[in-house]
Amino acid sequence: MKLVIFTQAFPYGSAESYLVNELPFLQQKYDEVILVPNVGPSASQVNESGNLKIHNFSRTAEKLQFSDYITLISIYFTELFYSKKFGFVLKNFRGIISRIKANLIRSKQVLKSGLINDESHYYSYWMNDWAISLAILKKQKKIKSFIFRINGFDIYDERHPGNYLQFRFFTYKHTTKVFALSKSAKKYVQDLNTFPNKIEHQYFGTQDLGEVEYKTVKTEYVVYSIARVVELKRLPKIAEVLSNSKHNIKWIHQGEGDNEIIEEVKSTLKENVNFIQFNSVIDYSTVIERMKSSEPDLFINLSRTEGLPVSAIEAISLGIPLLMNDVGSCGELITPETGVLVEKDDEPKIIAEKLDNLLEANFAKNNQQLIREFWKQNFMASVNYKEFADLIYDLGNGNKG
Repeated sequence: MKLVIFTQAFPYGSAESYLVNELPFLQQKYDEVILVPNVGPSASQVNESGNLKIHNFSRTAEKLQFSDYITLISIYFTELFYSKKFGFVLKNFRGIISRIKANLIRSKQVLKSGLINDESHYYSYWMNDWAISLAILKKQKKIKSFIFRINGFDIYDERHPGNYLQFRFFTYKHTTKVFALSKSAKKYVQDLNTFPNKIEHQYFGTQDLGEVEYKTVKTEYVVYSIARVVELKRLPKIAEVLSNSKHNIKWIHQGEGDNEIIEEVKSTLKENVNFIQFNSVIDYSTVIERMKSSEPDLFINLSRTEGLPVSAIEAISLGIPLLMNDVGSCGELITPETGVLVEKDDEPKIIAEKLDNLLEANFAKNNQQLIREFWKQNFMASVNYKEFADLIYDLGNGNKG
């Protein structure tokens, strides 16, 4: 059997890098694994090798037939009556119709791509236009089944205009199974009562790359963060927190983006903070080795919203404690042994006090093995992804998950 995985960009660029950990287990389970990114070729995180193939999707010119317009109307009225956002769907009639039309065309392009056959299973990494197109193909009985993950923006209604995620009902209706990235995400979606029996939680996993060796005699504490430099990630707030610490701190940030935010960070920082920024890199192992060799005393994430940040999972795999906002599914990474959870709107001084308590307690060294044990029990790639590969293989063959 073949597995066709539809992604936003992976393997190109630096996005969706966590798929690097998942792929080997899918390759072991399937005769062939085909990646279908939504973007054109660029620097690649993985290359074709063995049974791994990359299919660069061709957007051929397609015309809609009369039957397609019947499908379009059917999908729109499904959205109108089942979205629970009747007024929004009416008000945004043109935009929603345009998106349905675009996905009808995309589904035709998928059919012409040679990817659709009885020997393949279909997996969308997000509930995005790929998933909608697969739902159309399922509705048209061109494919038997498909599954998808939901990882962040495709979970929460409040992260979308009108507090409404489009096409949830239609896509959930036609999929075999929805895999939420966390327990709290699963509960959120099930509480919407949209095919709740189709929703399961399946944690990401990371490789065991050992643990941090704390051997350097340091004159300052090391705090690490990994994120795109965008407003959502609230790097200036991290700067305020660290500036309110009683200690000298080396803050290492991995990630790039909005230069104005970086300038705001630099202007906010006080003399007790030594700020170092590394740009994003393609190679996953380089990111981990850089974090590992820096001997961090703490990993920090104060995003306004989150899913379940893989960078934080990578940190605990190395035995690094966490300080995170209580948003999204972050609470599932925090126990008394792994770090501290703070409220999203806590003042920087309050967060700084909690940070100082962790640093002064030598939390990283004293709790390293407990942190790693928590990771092994919940987020180890060799466990989570093998289970996931077995599950989606069985589902694709018509066996109940």
